[in-house]
Amino acid sequence: MDNRITQADEEFRLSFERCEIPNAAFRHREHLRLARVYLRQSDPDTAEARVGRGIRRYAEYCGAGRKYHETLSCAWVRIVALAMAETPDAAGFDDLLAARPHLLDKKLPLKHYSPARLWNDAARERWVEPDLRPFPGDAR
Repeated sequence: MDNRITQADEEFRLSFERCEIPNAAFRHREHLRLARVYLRQSDPDTAEARVGRGIRRYAEYCGAGRKYHETLSCAWVRIVALAMAETPDAAGFDDLLAARPHLLDKKLPLKHYSPARLWNDAARERWVEPDLRPFPGDAR
């Protein structure tokens, strides 16, 4: 675990945890950034749990609690963890995205999951293992 984050990342984390970021301003890129911040501050299992709790709480605060998807949240933490492991010289979040632009592809989890496996209530409520391709190694 490398717990170094920028002051801007710390302010972003705090704003997120206080639910101060407008819903329209918290999109895919911000989910990735949050995963990276928590991965820098925590071990991978704890980062997954923090992302899950945080996004669930934020979604409920924004009146969109039903949108929370446990498997997707955990999958993205694992994807970001792998990208971080493969790009140890990426000093900041923007550097990581520059080196790994595929992270911005919201369909990336579908390389691991069939739509039927991912888009159902069971996967929304709890972690479901991929059915097409496992995540490489144990990067999380």
